[in-house]
Amino acid sequence: MTKTLFENLAETLIQSLQADEQLSLNLEAEDSFYVRLNQSKVRQAFKVNQGNITLRFVKNQRCVLHMVPFGNDDAVNQRKVLTELENCRKAVEQLPPDPFCSELMKAFDPISYEDYKAILPHDEEWFDRLLPLFQGSLQDCAGLLTSGRVIRAAYDSLGQNHWFSRDNFNLDLSFYTPYQKAVKFIYTNHEWLRKDIEEKLEVVKQQLDQLDGPNHQIK
Repeated sequence: MTKTLFENLAETLIQSLQADEQLSLNLEAEDSFYVRLNQSKVRQAFKVNQGNITLRFVKNQRCVLHMVPFGNDDAVNQRKVLTELENCRKAVEQLPPDPFCSELMKAFDPISYEDYKAILPHDEEWFDRLLPLFQGSLQDCAGLLTSGRVIRAAYDSLGQNHWFSRDNFNLDLSFYTPYQKAVKFIYTNHEWLRKDIEEKLEVVKQQLDQLDGPNHQIK
């Protein structure tokens, strides 16, 4: 999913608009690798490559919101959004005027572009990076690793064109003591820094040591 692909799609839609129509497109997309861990072992690993575009169609003080899947096939994308544009036109004809339906407004800063690329371990490489860290008191671990790219973008018929994309990873883990007391560990970064993670896991070890021990009933 690229900026060019999204812009070409948006331009096709906007060029299809009639004089009294306005349209905005908001894209949410990801290309991510997910790993589920339990007892420090990989239980599930899968890829997610998906995107959705929300269309906001405005005509004669009537508004509708429709969602369309967005993928890497330009021809399929174009066919789907043009069909959905016609569905929007049909939908607004059946609606009464909405006093709260606001028309699009020109933005003060209509164009922006931010793209943060990173060098992250590739998919299965994560297994060799992560699993050796879970030793000793960190062996009873469960949670989720997410790694990849997230995209947010907006485009409209008044000239707004915004794009934001970023590579990063997130660890959302719980570490357990033999008595099933847990320490939560959340870590997010845009690059793999083993030393930094090891230092933070040392804090988790200390917290587990403090929790380790039987429960005592207060009488």
